[in-house]
Amino acid sequence: MVPGFYVTNSSYAYNSLTGGDSFAKKFGKGDWFLLTITGYDVNEEVTGTKEFYLADLRDAEKAYIINDWRYVDLSGLGKVKKIKFELSSTDNGDYGMNTPAYFCFDNFGAEGTEVLPDANVFMTADFENLEIGAEGHMSVSTEDDDERTEFTSGSFTFASGCMSSWEYWYFFGYANRTSSAFESLDDQWNNVVGGGYDGSSNYGVRSLLCYRQA
Repeated sequence: MVPGFYVTNSSYAYNSLTGGDSFAKKFGKGDWFLLTITGYDVNEEVTGTKEFYLADLRDAEKAYIINDWRYVDLSGLGKVKKIKFELSSTDNGDYGMNTPAYFCFDNFGAEGTEVLPDANVFMTADFENLEIGAEGHMSVSTEDDDERTEFTSGSFTFASGCMSSWEYWYFFGYANRTSSAFESLDDQWNNVVGGGYDGSSNYGVRSLLCYRQA
């Protein structure tokens, strides 16, 4: 029986997960990088399987990418003759997994307590996960009383709504226009910089529209 061992991300994988590279994307909300450990007995029969996430961004409030040594409990595999390691990821392409297939381990056979890391990933709302046509915009406003619509980017949700009894409605939208002009009402989606922060494409737009009933 193998009680467990300690594991962490390799520098190659960690830097890819946190910043992307020429093959793999930077991880965002919903992504994961999983180590699957399978035990086999002397008859080549599976004794059990253990899953351990080296990165887990499925829940924005608990999102983490492992950057220290963490104990992995293998006691559930029982008595084993051999152990197989497999890596999988949400980032895949035509030739398989794009995430670097590396992890590091130490003190194999050690005893310890498995504790998942605290959240250490803060996902910025850069709106790049939102699809929009070139030089376009998207409004998620509504004119129905007390209705709310919303969209999500990074760790954040942006909600819109309307309250006709108060004679106003508000919306969050997003755009990728590069013009900074304001010559007509359609230019309400433009910003004075003429693009997103640091050369990015998309950016958010917030508006409060008021009117008077006759």
